[in-house]
Amino acid sequence: MKSSDYFADDYNTTPHITHHNLNSQQRTTICLRIASSVDRDTGLFPVGLNKELEDLYNVSSNTIHRIWKKYRSQYEADKNCLIDLNPKKTARKNSSSQFNEQVASEIDHILLTHSSLKQGESFRDIQEEMKTNGYTFALSTVFNYCKGMGVFNQPQYIKPLLTELHKKNRLWYIIKQINISDPTRLMYFDHSNTVHTDEAWFYLDLVKNTLKLLPNHPVPLPNTTQHKSHIPKLMITVAVSEPTDSFDGKIGILPHGAFIPAPRNSKNRPAGTLEFKAVNLTSEEFQGCQMRMNKDITQTGILDMIMRTKDPQTFTTIQLDNAPAHTGHNTINTLNQYCAENGLEIEYVPQPAQSPDFNVNDLGLFNSLKKRVNHLKAGNDKSLSSLYEAIHKVYDDYPSETISIIFGHLYANYNACLQSDGDNKYKSPHENVRQRFAAGESLNTCCLSFEEYTHRKAELEEWFAVHNAKG
Repeated sequence: MKSSDYFADDYNTTPHITHHNLNSQQRTTICLRIASSVDRDTGLFPVGLNKELEDLYNVSSNTIHRIWKKYRSQYEADKNCLIDLNPKKTARKNSSSQFNEQVASEIDHILLTHSSLKQGESFRDIQEEMKTNGYTFALSTVFNYCKGMGVFNQPQYIKPLLTELHKKNRLWYIIKQINISDPTRLMYFDHSNTVHTDEAWFYLDLVKNTLKLLPNHPVPLPNTTQHKSHIPKLMITVAVSEPTDSFDGKIGILPHGAFIPAPRNSKNRPAGTLEFKAVNLTSEEFQGCQMRMNKDITQTGILDMIMRTKDPQTFTTIQLDNAPAHTGHNTINTLNQYCAENGLEIEYVPQPAQSPDFNVNDLGLFNSLKKRVNHLKAGNDKSLSSLYEAIHKVYDDYPSETISIIFGHLYANYNACLQSDGDNKYKSPHENVRQRFAAGESLNTCCLSFEEYTHRKAELEEWFAVHNAKG
């Protein structure tokens, strides 16, 4: 967009001068009119003259008398002097009248320079940089100019670094997800038999919280803690799949920790009271969570939850990310062997490396759960047990429609990844997922035709063969 486009319609460049700011010629005309009509003995104005001048120049009576007084004082001091009736104050410039193409171009250049360097800037930074280039504006003026030009905030988040192999593996993963049973209309295999599982930390208190208050509202006292790095937290494993007409998509959640007796008395509980203590996730802890080996927390595991919610005869895939606890110590092979030995039609499969955008938990479910938990956990009970109860209630009440919408965003990410050749530097696509879901439309659409699918698949197979890599 050109700087002249900003300037064309948004600002009026005509200076706004009112009749109160009389120029020297108007003041001289007023004085000559009074001098030709005033009573020289009494110094009084003739009847109606004052009102006539007020209406003619749209000024007050005090202004008329002040100008006449200034004229008389100079004339009586020296009848041969040059009368100076210039106003003491110059007309104030309207800030919008100073906005022109040069100013718009300067702001445009500053913003482009900062954005190309990926540097965030405030309106004060813009003001200071304009000042070094000879433009002196108040901070509020710079703010108004920027808003008039349509400047907006664009948050940016760091993304995982991808190598060429990462990109090819991401593409191959998506190609394997495409259902070609109907060559005229390609779709992705639905994830009703794929369980997305991942872990997230839930904190007892927030380091920063934003409240909306009216001016007459008292500001609540902030929560306190010994140090922000010691805020109590709880790791939760969440497992979901795509909802169907007969299933809401919620497999279950499990905490990572153990109930340990309190070693001594405190003001909160007597010694011996069972308290929940969170633990970090290790390969052994993860396997116990899956295979129901950790009896201190619960009498069930993720595999048991899957068997209760899904048809045991239906093959189910459990998708994991590549966290060390998931891939270290031969964890995936151990879990798959356990499923085979127990006759479970379940397989653990890692998702492509560096690809959180392919897991619905990282894609939106975790953020949504945490926001709802923060609203629910408000109160005086500051224990991990109460935090887990709040998480459990939020998960139980979580609408299956929202889970379906998140899976719709997952399919949109597949399409965006295909269009960006496996990269993750695409803008998060929305594709009116919510509106399409509300209208009853399918959220599962593939952007490739059958010919494009065949060509992309052949290209990837050739690339893996040449580079001796495994997709």
